[in-house]
Amino acid sequence: ALDMRRLNQVIEHEPADLTITVEAGTTVKELQARLAAYGQRVALDPPWPDRATVGGTLATGIAGPARWRLGHPRDTIIGIKVVMPDGRIAKAGGKVVKNVAGYDLCKLYIGSLGTLAVIVEATFKLVPTPRSQRVVACSLPTFKQACGLAKELQWRLLPIDSLWMEWDGGPCVLVCRLAGSPGAVSRSLEELDALARQYSGAEAQPLERWPEVVSSPPVAERLVLRVSVLPSRLVACLEALTALEPELMVALPLAGVAYARWPAEASTPNILQNAFQAVATYDGILVIHQCPFKYKEGRDVFGWRPPAQPMMKEIKRRWDPKGTLSPGRFVAHL
Repeated sequence: ALDMRRLNQVIEHEPADLTITVEAGTTVKELQARLAAYGQRVALDPPWPDRATVGGTLATGIAGPARWRLGHPRDTIIGIKVVMPDGRIAKAGGKVVKNVAGYDLCKLYIGSLGTLAVIVEATFKLVPTPRSQRVVACSLPTFKQACGLAKELQWRLLPIDSLWMEWDGGPCVLVCRLAGSPGAVSRSLEELDALARQYSGAEAQPLERWPEVVSSPPVAERLVLRVSVLPSRLVACLEALTALEPELMVALPLAGVAYARWPAEASTPNILQNAFQAVATYDGILVIHQCPFKYKEGRDVFGWRPPAQPMMKEIKRRWDPKGTLSPGRFVAHL
């Protein structure tokens, strides 16, 4: 394994241009703290930001609840430096936001799990830190009502920074963070409160801070599955998964992404088999996000074969002909 923690320096920061170049071993929390002094932030929102590095976040391609407004990590990166399997250093993109020269190879490395090259440096476009933020939670009886309210919020174009849905066996809880100017946030709170009463008959409840369930520390014995499905099919897919009795489900309703978690004592093989079948019914994709190692042996944790598999194999062959980097780690054992 490669330890990148000492590659933790900011190479260049241009506050006026809203860009920053940083080494891959820098944690997301450290990066955001530095930018906060300039009233700026980078659109990275991974779980465990105190542990997640910039390089790791890009390599896994993981996005959190702020995907609502800030997008995916591939949408915020404008330049990248990598080390190829043979030791050569390669660069893609640049250090300016309006960069249209050549192929956009930055996106090739995002989500590749380090199977093509080692990310050592990245350049991001930045966004201003909102002047005001408020977090509220809406309790709704069903997934359908919670997703319906989420879509309504999308249509109303409220200044929502993050949005996610939680279910632990009781009502669905839709958690929303509003961010913007104080006036816009105040007006939006009134509108959101009226919508919450319309959908559930109850007011939206203010929260002192953003809940930490999304960033709760990983436990090796737990089973966590990641589901990706068309947003229009998310409700039906979540309802099917409830039959498998997860202890918690967290979803990004407008992205069609959900995480389902079972306790350590759950019957993992049966759950995996039934979950794969349930998600396949809705043409979704299920990935084993976390589980005891013994259940990963002999199993493809991605559980699917993308139509672009031949192209992906050819890219892997060209970039890493000797299979040096993370062999078998990616989709289809690439």
